[in-house]
Amino acid sequence: PVATAPVPPASTAAAEEPAAVPAPEPTGAERDDNRDGPVDRYAALAARTPPSEDDRAALAGLEAELLAQGEAAVQAILRALDAPSAGPGVRDRLFNLLRRLPGRAVEQRLIAEARSGQQESMRTMAIESLAQRKTDDGMAALAAIARTDPRLPAQPLIAAPRDPNDTSTELPDEQVFTPRMQAMTALAGTQDSRAVDVLTDVVRTGPDEALRMEAARHLGTLPRDARIIGALENAASTDPSPYVRLAALHGLVGIQDSSITPTITRVAEHDRDAGVRLLARQVLDGLGRR
Repeated sequence: PVATAPVPPASTAAAEEPAAVPAPEPTGAERDDNRDGPVDRYAALAARTPPSEDDRAALAGLEAELLAQGEAAVQAILRALDAPSAGPGVRDRLFNLLRRLPGRAVEQRLIAEARSGQQESMRTMAIESLAQRKTDDGMAALAAIARTDPRLPAQPLIAAPRDPNDTSTELPDEQVFTPRMQAMTALAGTQDSRAVDVLTDVVRTGPDEALRMEAARHLGTLPRDARIIGALENAASTDPSPYVRLAALHGLVGIQDSSITPTITRVAEHDRDAGVRLLARQVLDGLGRR
C-alpha cells in the first residue's frame, strides 16, 4: 500500500484572535483640540456677514451644544475670543456666549473686561453680567468702577447754567453713558444692600454732577433706609448742582420720615432754584407738612 502522511488531529478550538488594543486616552491638549471644533465652527459662522438662514440655524445649534458643555467649553471659547483673527463682531458673539457659562475663569474674564475692556460692547455686557451674578468679587469690581473709573463725561452735563427761574422739575437725559454710570445702573438693578454704600458715596463725592445726579436717581429706586435718606437729604440741601438737588428730592418723594422736615423746609423756602423749591414743597406735602 502507498504510504500517506499522517493527518494531524483536528483542533477542537478555533485559533485565538489577537486581543484588541484599546485606543489610548486623549491627552489634555487633545481633549481641548477636540473641544475647539464646535467653537471654531461657531466663530467661522459668526464671521459671515450677512449670515444666511442656514448659518443662523447652525449658530443656534452650536450655541446650544456649547452651553450644554458648561464649564468644559470655557477654555476653548477664551482661546477663540483672544485669537488675533477674531473681529469685533465675532468677539461680541463669543463673549455673549461666554458670559452665560459658569465657573471662576468666566468671572475673572468678566471682571477684567468690566474694569478695562477696550471693546465697549463687551465692557457693557461684562458689567451687566457681574450684576446678574452678584458674587462678592463681581460686586466689588462694580463698586470700584462706579467710584474710580477714569472715563468721565467728555462734556459737562449742561452747556449753560440752569435758569434759576425755571420751575421744571424734570431731570435731563444722559447723552454719554460712561462705565461709571453703567456700573451704578447695574448695582441699583440688583436691589442689593451692597449697592447702597457705593451709591451714597458717589452722591457725596462724585467728581462730576452727572455722576452725582445718576447716583441720587438710583438711590431713589432702592428700598430706602437711613443711609439712603441721609444721603439724599444732604444732597438736596448742599449739592452745588440744581440737577443733583432735584434728583435727590425726587428720591425723597413719598418718604414718611419727619426727621427730614426741617432740612426740606429750608430748601423749599430758600433754595436759589425755583424748580428745586417747588419739588421740595411736594416732598413736604407727602410728609403732611408745608
